Amino acid sequence: MSDLATEVRGGTYPQSEYLAQLAAVIRAQDSYGTWDGKTDADLLADYIVTAEERRDMPIIADPEPEVLDRIEKFYDAIGLLLEKRSGIMAAQMSRISHEGFGRVVLIAGRLVVISKHLRDVHRFGFTSFQKLAEAGEKLTAEAASMIAAHPKRRGPERTSHVCDSQNPGRHGVHSEVPDRDQCRDLHRLRALLQGLRPGGDDAARGERGRRAGRGVGG
Repeated sequence: MSDLATEVRGGTYPQSEYLAQLAAVIRAQDSYGTWDGKTDADLLADYIVTAEERRDMPIIADPEPEVLDRIEKFYDAIGLLLEKRSGIMAAQMSRISHEGFGRVVLIAGRLVVISKHLRDVHRFGFTSFQKLAEAGEKLTAEAASMIAAHPKRRGPERTSHVCDSQNPGRHGVHSEVPDRDQCRDLHRLRALLQGLRPGGDDAARGERGRRAGRGVGG
């Protein structure tokens, strides 16, 4: 699609953090760099459905797999942008029937921050890039407001925790472990897995014995 066609069909491409995130979600599936030469507007062109195109669509129709995939990516981008702004991991789940009706929810921690009923999903799209950006930004802002209003149910933030075990240098920093309780559980799991390996118990006991010996000798 030429730049002129993109400009006419979707209008002016705005500067939008949401559009950048949505384009990044799509590019993440390009394992071989096939789309490196495409602009973000080119990648998001399928989200544009003009009024004329919408009128030509049947009122009732089965949604195509490509449309369902675009809906998932639309909400995936909201979840990722929400995580950047709030520090809370978010994921979407959707269930859509073959008739084009369904529901999508976005869950952040233990909190449902978005719950939307969908209909006529075979006609899913926006008349312009500006409308697409506004829809994504609005839902992200609403989800962030929900998190702010329910701090006790949002779950832990994704923060780094420096291990406070007896030998912190051995374990370093757990970027995926938000608190000390989970840190302790992680070490217990590692110890269990070590014991399940061939010779794991003997190796662990031998290491403890060598440490004890060095302590006595010192």
